[in-house]
Amino acid sequence: MDATALLGEWASTASILHGERAPLASYGPRDEVLPWASVSKMAVAALVGFAVQQGEHDFNEPLGPEGSTLAHLLAHSSGLGPSREALGARVGTKRIYSTFGYELIVERLGGTSVVVNHCRSRLGLLSVVSDGSPAGGLAGTAEDLETLAWLWLGRGPVAEDIVGEMTAVFLPELGGVVPGFGSWQPCPWGLGPQVKGENSHWMGSGWPATSFGHFGQSGSMILIDRLRECAVVALSAREFGPWAMTAWPNWTSRVYEMVS
Repeated sequence: MDATALLGEWASTASILHGERAPLASYGPRDEVLPWASVSKMAVAALVGFAVQQGEHDFNEPLGPEGSTLAHLLAHSSGLGPSREALGARVGTKRIYSTFGYELIVERLGGTSVVVNHCRSRLGLLSVVSDGSPAGGLAGTAEDLETLAWLWLGRGPVAEDIVGEMTAVFLPELGGVVPGFGSWQPCPWGLGPQVKGENSHWMGSGWPATSFGHFGQSGSMILIDRLRECAVVALSAREFGPWAMTAWPNWTSRVYEMVS
């Protein structure tokens, strides 16, 4: 495989994972710390999964607006809007992407310093640092993002049954907005990752409905197919914009063909 074929018009570094622990292919420096932006939420969600496994928390514990649980916040269905002041809907009635909801999760987990330390000690993300809230401000290397992808493939410190629960669609009937990619009905989401379902948007074609992942405003991306045991991760310093509407679905479709 020609590793240079991984280079998109925005990516600083990218890797394909498939089958074995070492990357099937990679492009760019895997040891450079770059912003993860909202892909950080996949790390925060993984910490929740680990804490549930340890008996420290429960997906059904109350958090957020009245009637909302930790699971609602993970799946952007608590009714909270993007900011601390905004309440956009009743609990469990609409998928509203809420970074503020993840800030509440970070607080529940012990705050920024605890979350960063646990990313390193519990998840093995040794390069991770935080520039602001871990809800959207983590930075780390591509190598650590690969480690996070392996975790979501069920090969990490979070038990496979918990990963399976977290990657199943939560409240599958809910519609909502994928930031930058418009409204979708339904808009499937798990307890942390966005699930592809029958939609295309940034995940492109070829990836099955059960695929899941996240992208960030920094051009970061993690996209996973547990059925075929493959994933793609990418980091960038190019800010998300209209260019991604075409570049990302084209790129993710092409990358999936590389492991077909």
